[in-house]
Amino acid sequence: MKKKGGAKSFFAQLKKFWRFIWYDDSLLSWVLNIILAFIFIKFLLFPGLGFAFQSELPIVAVVSGSMEHKQVHPCYEYVMDGICTKSDKTSYDLCGKSSIQKQKVTLDVFWNSCGSWYENKNISQSQFSEFPFSNGFNIGDVMFIHGKSFEQVTVGDIIVFRSFDGIPIIHRVVRVDDSGAEKKVQTKGDHNAGSIAAGQRSELAITQEQYIGTAVAKLPFVGYVKLLFVRLLLFVMGIFA
Repeated sequence: MKKKGGAKSFFAQLKKFWRFIWYDDSLLSWVLNIILAFIFIKFLLFPGLGFAFQSELPIVAVVSGSMEHKQVHPCYEYVMDGICTKSDKTSYDLCGKSSIQKQKVTLDVFWNSCGSWYENKNISQSQFSEFPFSNGFNIGDVMFIHGKSFEQVTVGDIIVFRSFDGIPIIHRVVRVDDSGAEKKVQTKGDHNAGSIAAGQRSELAITQEQYIGTAVAKLPFVGYVKLLFVRLLLFVMGIFA
């Protein structure tokens, strides 16, 4: 009988705690909600997605505009992992080509600005149109990453890899070199004028050791939660005006 009473007492306390979490508007309730959300994401959701997608990094929140198919004000000052803090408001840029007026970027408009670079890599507009995420993706999107074999990676795939300074980068494969003993791939951000060719974030010869996985799905805008938090932190630090 004591055990039964103890079980009832436990469930009564659990019900009371549940109501406090969901219905109470106190500061303590908000703090506990944040802690529980962190525990759920860190120890349940993230590992579960990692198992399902066979990837150490199953989701990536996009924080830079390097894959956007749109004309934006050219940035001249970055912080952290590609977040722009200062830009030129007098012009617009796409693939390094500037214009005064902004226009909607269709695939034809994108190709007029960016196509010559890809054609030099023997990638035609019709080929590009068949690539995964051929319209790119935007700041604030969340990308789901599958850890498929590096040997299966082909031109056009969107992959995540670690740069030499440890920062994850998500760009499109534009060249595959499997002529040597070790396969290597070259990537490029769709919005960028070219591949990053020097420094810790060079993407000319990415190896299997750097490779994390391949993007297979997109969830628009959800990543703004992370982005707004980071921008708020930068504002507090005085980096954003």
